[in-house]
Order: sequence, then structure tokens, then C-alpha cells
Amino acid sequence: MLIDKIIQELREIPEDKLAEIYDLIYYFRIGLERELSAEETPTEVDSGQ
Repeated sequence: MLIDKIIQELREIPEDKLAEIYDLIYYFRIGLERELSAEETPTEVDSGQ
């Protein structure tokens, strides 16, 4: 399973670098959530008034 491979790679990263990896994953996930939210929300149509 891919998640197991990712976890194994994380175990090989030095402890002092894990905060950087966490930030990368966190902000990547937040970006995905915003992207999905934008796709689900219909954009308003300008009435031209």
C-alpha cells in the first residue's frame, strides 16, 4: 500500500527535518481542500447591472 511506503520514507528522515515535511504535507492538503471546495461552489454570474 502506498501509505505504508510513505510512512517508511518518513521514518528515514532525520528528526530535525520532520517539521518541514509536516508543513509540506499540511499545506499541500489545505491547498487540495480549497481546490475541491472551489470546484464544488458554483461561481456567481454577473447580471451586468
